[in-house]
Amino acid sequence: MRRAAIFIAVIALGFCAGLGLRSYFEPKPSKVTTAIGLFREFCLSIARSQDFVPTSDLVRLNTLPSEVRYGHSTSQLTIQLRQNSCVIDSVLAPFSDDEQLELAEIIDALVVLEFPMLEHDDNTGMNGPKNRFWFQYPAFDDRRWGISLLSFDYLEPPQTVLSYYYPK
Repeated sequence: MRRAAIFIAVIALGFCAGLGLRSYFEPKPSKVTTAIGLFREFCLSIARSQDFVPTSDLVRLNTLPSEVRYGHSTSQLTIQLRQNSCVIDSVLAPFSDDEQLELAEIIDALVVLEFPMLEHDDNTGMNGPKNRFWFQYPAFDDRRWGISLLSFDYLEPPQTVLSYYYPK
């Protein structure tokens, strides 16, 4: 009986030690990877007419008549749900310049692969190495929808905003 208790204790300690070491050595996903994952999981799923179901790592921050906002507990990115858009932003934890450029590159590739019908819109007056605009249909058309990525480096703290706009 005593051997069984020792055996169980060794197994339990080994399991706990293994989990601890795994979390220490396993790299956390980057903020860019997390932003893309949140965008795909929530914004694009809503675009495909799926319901928004918050996961355990999202914390509800507010509910206003015009929006609901959630915070992602590990990356500190936020998700804003509005009537015609879903927004991932870095208001709580700014992206570095390198992360902004990496996010822009990944979004470029995502749009080309998954949304070939969207056209790059250069007429916004806000183009730059970290800003992107892809839309279908002209401005002020009720059918207009698309994706934008904006970096507001002049704000304090700087803010990066990745948005999916649904048709009205």
